[in-house]
Amino acid sequence: MSEEKSFPLSPILWAVMAIVTTTSIVVFPSMQAFLVEVYGALDITWQFLLDLAKVGLIALLVAALLAPLEALGWWAGWYGDEVDTEAEVGVLAEPLPDAATITRYVVYLDGISQAQFEHLPEVERFLEALAIASPTTLF
Repeated sequence: MSEEKSFPLSPILWAVMAIVTTTSIVVFPSMQAFLVEVYGALDITWQFLLDLAKVGLIALLVAALLAPLEALGWWAGWYGDEVDTEAEVGVLAEPLPDAATITRYVVYLDGISQAQFEHLPEVERFLEALAIASPTTLF
């Protein structure tokens, strides 16, 4: 008994086929009539799936075109998020210790996927535990 291997088409191959088909329609107008006949010969399920793929592609293109505007609107503050302009920026909560007593520094960068000044409760607990466990010569 012989086994036949089936190789699924990769997304790159699908993209190449779509580009070749689109180019063929533009360059050879008679190809459009052929593709309409092929589409008509498809089963109703395949026609529906093809139509669904076309609608999905159009929706993806529209979303890709609108994404930069959405990001620009978020950064520009067009969506009504209020910014606290009266915060005392640059005022330390505690005075700095003498530089001669500091032997090590810890730099904690927290801000990935964060748009507010407040920390998450897990981060607050971590920072409090770190402050308790760290020696006094650590800044």
